[in-house]
Amino acid sequence: MEERYHQLILKKLIKGLSTQEQIELDKLASDLDHELELQNHFSDAWNSIKESENENLKKARLKKRVLDHIQSNKQIIPLPEKTNAIKAKKLIYVPIIKIAASLLLFIVVSIFIYNIPEIQISDESYIIKSAKRGGKTTVTLSDGTKVYLYPDAEIKYLEFFDENERKIHLKGRAFFDVAKDVNKPFIVEADELYVKVIGTSFLVEQDDHISKVSVKTGIVNVKHEDHEIELIQDQAVLIDSSNGIPHLERGKQEDFSWIDGELIFNDEPLSEVIQKINKWYGVEIILMNHRAKKCLFTGSFKNANLQVILLNISESMNMKITKSENKQYQLIGIGC
Repeated sequence: MEERYHQLILKKLIKGLSTQEQIELDKLASDLDHELELQNHFSDAWNSIKESENENLKKARLKKRVLDHIQSNKQIIPLPEKTNAIKAKKLIYVPIIKIAASLLLFIVVSIFIYNIPEIQISDESYIIKSAKRGGKTTVTLSDGTKVYLYPDAEIKYLEFFDENERKIHLKGRAFFDVAKDVNKPFIVEADELYVKVIGTSFLVEQDDHISKVSVKTGIVNVKHEDHEIELIQDQAVLIDSSNGIPHLERGKQEDFSWIDGELIFNDEPLSEVIQKINKWYGVEIILMNHRAKKCLFTGSFKNANLQVILLNISESMNMKITKSENKQYQLIGIGC
């Protein structure tokens, strides 16, 4: 009877049973009294592979479960008295059936898993910090490095730095005061711009039109496409996105003055001045005359009220200011 039961169980797991065979199996199960336990074991194992996990984790978990199940049944069962010989045969046979069924289940499920497309799940945990329009933000990293984010800028980095490097991804404009670590260089990636330092302070700016790196202290290595440049204190490099050609220049005070709340404009096109003011104060200023965009503006404002700056621009450019709702301003006039 036990041999027939074994044959029916294996057949059921592989390809199923006919109605007559199922009736026969049910009858045998009533004697052996463990069919329900085996079905539950099969159902639990099968449902476990439906969970959305990494492929390797699914295989490892399933394999461990099957092996643990087998190991739990490798116990020595003492033989009862002769008067209970028939019952003893049933007790000894149940673990054997479970082991055979578990091994077969593992083989079937393994075939199923290896036919599932591989799913890559990253264990890396990123932290994202950003500064909203109208306000700058300071971030202190785990290594002691300080990052000053210009309004509307964002950085992304691993919660725990790699053992060989400290890498930051930047969008927008930021100043870095890097804690020195000769064994673990500090790297800033901003689109196609790659900046590498050991311990120094510098500015990185990246937008749709231009990228800039300006060094306040130390030495900075800059890579962009096929170009590689080493900058020292008070040097800067500008890279126009239209041609990718780097242009060396002397660093400017205005590259760093905003960290202390001071905006400095030195013969700067009015269109760029307005763009910076919009980000710094979180407003929208519109030049109503396109000719005014190329007008050059010079001025220095530390912790100044927006109205003071707008009044200064309007008077120096002979323009009028109007204000509408939702923090929107219009500068009207030719300008220069």
